[in-house]
Amino acid sequence: MVIKFVKDGDGMNELQGLTPIEKERLLRGRLLDARKSRDREVQKEVERLLVQLYVRQGEYFKMSDRPDPRIAEENFKKALQLQRDNPIAHYRLAHVFYRKEAYGQAASHFEKALTGSITEALNDTQRQLTYMLLVNCGILMAKEALKELEEEDANLYVERDVNDSLIDKYRRELLVNSERALARSYYRLITEEGERIISDHYADEMDGTGEVLLYKGEEGKFLVFSNERYQLSPTQFTVMYYFIKSKSGLTLEGINQQLEHQLDEVRGDAFRRALSQFRNSIPYWQSFVEESRLDRDQAGDQRGRIIIKKMPLIRYSILVQASEILPDD
Repeated sequence: MVIKFVKDGDGMNELQGLTPIEKERLLRGRLLDARKSRDREVQKEVERLLVQLYVRQGEYFKMSDRPDPRIAEENFKKALQLQRDNPIAHYRLAHVFYRKEAYGQAASHFEKALTGSITEALNDTQRQLTYMLLVNCGILMAKEALKELEEEDANLYVERDVNDSLIDKYRRELLVNSERALARSYYRLITEEGERIISDHYADEMDGTGEVLLYKGEEGKFLVFSNERYQLSPTQFTVMYYFIKSKSGLTLEGINQQLEHQLDEVRGDAFRRALSQFRNSIPYWQSFVEESRLDRDQAGDQRGRIIIKKMPLIRYSILVQASEILPDD
């Protein structure tokens, strides 16, 4: 039974339709069986699936509309108990610590994320952002250390004028431009040409004029077009994200396939519901979306199914704060 579970497809067949708690319970049972039978192949595969589940759960509780950093942290730590060199778990956990202002712990996990494992590594965007945040961690830890040095100044066994001189030197040379560096925010900009990291100065100039802009940040998720902004639910954002990234259009089957490994909150007939909400709530929907039905010459059994396509000559961009998690990350 265990061998069939692992070898069948991608190992997820028995997990389909289960809640995250049910998936964890099932996988934990399989892991216990594999350890008792000393089947290393099965154990390794079940551990991989558990790590994948914990990272996804952690991402959800870290970035949902009602985030719970404590539960997110617990899930990332569970993943690392099973695979201590998993780069994504280290990367996500580092962000949790960074937001908690635990910069030493954040820096430690950012470093481990950069090291990666034999089979896994951060992508280019994640690596670039990690180096940026490591710089911030260093600056912030230096500021904390300097503050403690100033507070302990009276207890240092050196001449007072020499000690004050050293503190002034550290302050001038190390921290003179730190506030400017720390105040800067970074964003991921995704277009048809590719993805890159941009500063908040450039991001502020993007207002949706002449393009469809999908935005995700601390203030929420929005669709912007012709200077009009429409707030999105998590499911609507996910559907719109896959629509903007699609090259040939999006169908019900296509979006449900994309959402196969998402949490239950964004599964089911998400495409159909979101499409209806877009039609009824977004005044400019027909300005940048072409809806049609597949005919008999297209995709056989999908004949008559609705497909939505991007209008030609309109630019589409996705702008998110660099630490945000996207559906296909």
